[in-house]
Amino acid sequence: MGWIWMQESVMFMHGFLFMLSGGYTLLADEHVRIDIFYRPMSEKRKAVVNMIGTVFLLFPTCFVVFYYGYQYVSDSWNVLEGSKEAGGLPGVFILKSAILVFAVLVGLQGVSKFIRSLNTLTTSD
Repeated sequence: MGWIWMQESVMFMHGFLFMLSGGYTLLADEHVRIDIFYRPMSEKRKAVVNMIGTVFLLFPTCFVVFYYGYQYVSDSWNVLEGSKEAGGLPGVFILKSAILVFAVLVGLQGVSKFIRSLNTLTTSD
């Protein structure tokens, strides 16, 4: 026996989990990274790398995700989009909203990471 709503709820939970935990993952510094060069660097050099990565990679990515996701999410909210499957969940528009929340949370965590890196650079040892 298969229940479409149950199958979709698993997909919704996975979607929410991955989209809404992006900021926390950045806070915990657990994102995928090639540590061959980064790991042996001094704290100040790591701070410079983090600042450059945040400004030139993270912020533009968050902007693009939010900019292009806004219309997508807005259209979904305008029609209160539901599942295309019979017996599916009605709140697809809520799931799509996680795209914008992801961009904002990761962007805010990027601001925090930038400030911490700047603090590392400006404090003397």
